[in-house]
Order: sequence, then structure tokens, then C-alpha cells
Amino acid sequence: MSDESETRTVEHRPPEETFSLLADETRLAILRELSDADEPLGFSDLRARVGVRDSGKFNYHLKKLLDSFVRRDEDGYELTLAGSQVVGALLAGTYTASVSLDPIEIDGDCRECGASLVAVYEDEHAKIRCIECDTVRMSFTFPPGTIEQYDREELPLAFERWVFSEFAQATRGFCPNCSGRLDASLELNEDGHDRNRSLRNEVAYLRYHCDRCGNEMLASVDTLATNHSTVVAFLADRDIDLDDVPSWELNQILDANETEVLSSDPSRVRSTVGVGGEYIALVVDDFGEVVDVERSDDREAV
Repeated sequence: MSDESETRTVEHRPPEETFSLLADETRLAILRELSDADEPLGFSDLRARVGVRDSGKFNYHLKKLLDSFVRRDEDGYELTLAGSQVVGALLAGTYTASVSLDPIEIDGDCRECGASLVAVYEDEHAKIRCIECDTVRMSFTFPPGTIEQYDREELPLAFERWVFSEFAQATRGFCPNCSGRLDASLELNEDGHDRNRSLRNEVAYLRYHCDRCGNEMLASVDTLATNHSTVVAFLADRDIDLDDVPSWELNQILDANETEVLSSDPSRVRSTVGVGGEYIALVVDDFGEVVDVERSDDREAV
């Protein structure tokens, strides 16, 4: 039973005050050194690593970071969650990196015209698109600093694994951008979707929306289906590992991967996946939740 007298307090500092604390190279160096350390660091050890000879000057900058980005206990100094995330953003290149990447050919065909697909990085978005008709299969933000972590031929699969890790977070109700609450809805594509060219021919799509930061993620229903635990297990039992098979190659090995509308009020769709003459179908409701799972060795029975 919940305690009705329980209270929760969340205090927010002015963002301009918080981010002004980072406008100094010594303070950024403190954060980087604490991030590299395997354990809390004492004052002298931390000052030596940062390379500041003046103890008073170093102490001034360190105190500015306390409580916001750095905490101190009996073992020494270490990063707070905010401090870790600042260092993570710097390493990801979110604020500091720019990318130039030539198109990378991949083993997949465009659903629209049958031409080859390429992986590209344009306008801070990783995209899988057609070289002929420019139909975009996937488009999503990708940390620019992460690109240098992979060889060129590894990037298309890295792009996909990244977007599916964010999709998994979205399906669990958390915004990949601000970690706020994310709400899902199923929308029927009765008039043809024109905001996202990769979804314009889908009979329905999922919208994940964050009221806090306004972030949105749009996804096809078959993306939800093929990443659902029951379908992942169904495919694994048939020696298909989705970690090794990118989505643009999946249709080449499946008997079926399609979505149909069951009703419009309330919205219900069924997404069917088949391989080797066996089928599994997931029914999705208007909140983007899987409400039923059907299995059969008869395509017409699901």
C-alpha cells in the first residue's frame, strides 16, 4: 500500500547557471580525468593529472564543479551522473564533431524501384536510402563522434544497431533524447504518410512522442514485430540471428513480413512474420502495445 503522505521534490537549477560552469578548459579537464580514473581521486592526485601547478587556482575551479558535476566523499572526488553525461557527450561528438562520409554500398534492394541501397550520413542523420529514387528506408540521428570508432564497412550495421537500441528504449517508454516519459500511438496511414518517406507505403505506423522535449520517433509496425521477444525467439529457433541480419536483408529470407489493418475504431493491426512455412503474428493496439500473439503453419490461419 502506498504512503499517501509521501512527497517527492525535484529541484531544477537555471540551465544558464549550470552550463556556465563548463566554460573553462581546466574544469573540462577535471571532468575528463575523473572519467578516466578507475576510482575516486584525492585532491593532489587529481591536480597532478590535470596539470595545474597553482593549488589555489585548481581548488577554485574544482569547487565550481562540486554538487553539479563532481561529488566528494571520504574516498575523494568522482563524477556525478551529470558529469558522466557531459563527458559522454564530448566523446560522442554531439557538440564538437562534424562528419564527412562518402556513401557506402550495402547488400539490399530498394522496395520502391529495386535499385541498390547505400548508407550515408547527412545533416547529422544516418540514412539508408536508394541510389536511384532517393527513397529513404531509415533516417535517424547518430552521434558523429561514434563514426570514427568503426571501419567504413562496419558502419551500416552499426547505424542499424544504434537505431534499434534507441527504438528499444522508446518501446519501454523512455525518450532517447531527454529520458522523459514517451507515449506511443498507432496511426493508420489512410491518406499516405508524407513526413517520412520511408513510411509512406505502410498501412500503419507507430508514433512515439515525448511531451517534455517534443522528440518524436516514427517506426513501422513490422519493426516493432521483428524486434519483439517472441519473434526474436521464433527466428532464433530457425537459425536467424537478428544481430547478424540487417533489416534491409530480412525480406530476402522471410516468407512473409507484412502488416494488415484489422480495425480502425479502435485501431488494431496484425503484423505477420513467416519463415520455412511457419508463421507468427502479433496484434498491436492503438497504444502501440502487443495484445495478442498467434502461431500457425498455415499462412491463412493467422
